[in-house]
Amino acid sequence: MRKFCPFVIGFLLSYESIFSKDVVLGLEDCLSIGLTNHYLLSTSKEKAKLFPLLEREKWRNYLPRVGIHYFGTNADNKNQIDSEYHDLRIQIQQMIYDGGDTDREIQKFKVQSLIHKEDWVAEFNLIQKEISLAYLELSKWSIFESLYEGHAFKINQEINRIQREFKLGFVSKKDLKLYEIKWKEWEDKKIRIQTSKQIAKANLIRLLGGAELGEFEIQTKYVFGFHWKKIPNKEESIEISSLSPIRKSRYQIEQAKIDEEARNEYWKPKVVLGGYLGKNTNDGLPVKNQVYGFSLGVQANLGSSSFNGSSLAGVQTEGTGIQRIPGFGPQYVGRGENLFQNGNLQLFDDFSQARKEFESKWNLKSAIAHDKYLNEKLSYELVAKQFKIQESLDLYKLNWEKYTQIYEYKRIKESEYALGHLSMLDYMKGF
Repeated sequence: MRKFCPFVIGFLLSYESIFSKDVVLGLEDCLSIGLTNHYLLSTSKEKAKLFPLLEREKWRNYLPRVGIHYFGTNADNKNQIDSEYHDLRIQIQQMIYDGGDTDREIQKFKVQSLIHKEDWVAEFNLIQKEISLAYLELSKWSIFESLYEGHAFKINQEINRIQREFKLGFVSKKDLKLYEIKWKEWEDKKIRIQTSKQIAKANLIRLLGGAELGEFEIQTKYVFGFHWKKIPNKEESIEISSLSPIRKSRYQIEQAKIDEEARNEYWKPKVVLGGYLGKNTNDGLPVKNQVYGFSLGVQANLGSSSFNGSSLAGVQTEGTGIQRIPGFGPQYVGRGENLFQNGNLQLFDDFSQARKEFESKWNLKSAIAHDKYLNEKLSYELVAKQFKIQESLDLYKLNWEKYTQIYEYKRIKESEYALGHLSMLDYMKGF
């Protein structure tokens, strides 16, 4: 089959305006249009754009998180001293260590992208096969229709001649009825062929994108003029790993390994370093007292238990301020250094860790077992297909010889009929 660019040719041929009754499509044209217009391939292609976005989204975990924060209070109460406070600061947090979770998530999205690509290839090949088979099916019935129309035209002429001879008394009514019965059998075959052709064309139109394609005909040369690709000998080795299902299976194993590694290293702590710089005031805007500080946060899983701890050290250069401590709320601080620490050990709050660890190990073993099974299955199928292809080649050669003999037999019968050595009824037998 000649090489082609499906998306370029399909783009040019998929518009309704260029189609007319004189348009003749070859197999390459049908493949181009069908592969371009197929909604599953187009939606799958759009989905492929999701994985780079997911990778960039996870990659942002390596970058610091920066924000501008404002906090203010204004109290004007009876029998109490009026107070006003404003605090404006820039905050920054940076993940120092996450146990490799971010890197594993990025690698996992890359593997999922490769799996999706193999799914797209499998879908592409399946659709390509469906279009090719539908094209050949329509070609077959188109050829049958042409052959029957050619024979029917000649027989119809003979039937008209025999009917005239019957009126003149040269042909008996019994022979006339035999000819008419034979003619009805031909009409029955023609109706069946036309129906099969219409069904085959409707199926091809469906695969090409719908009825908006307009009227067209197809080339039937592939039924007689196709050529065979090189078929490997039984002694030649076939690279199983190059097949799309095997590549997908290997990617699934890699994904299962990433999941198992994540479960084995879930105990590693996550460390976040933060800091802030700003100003506050108790006397109304603008802010004037400089403040700054640093924070350190730690989160770790210990079996079915979990630990969260944080430490914050801040400096109030002048006046008084309000320090907001996670888990404690606002705390009033004075001029100088201020240190806050927080720790929480939650005992036996997650009993699913053992189950998740078992699932990760089972998924990896299952992926490896499936890969082994797939290798054995495809190896057998390739060998079986070798025999079937060789069988098809042998049958094709045999049927071609049979066809040429039938063609010669038909020419002999036509010569005998033309010379008057064969009656019309005998001539019609065997077709």
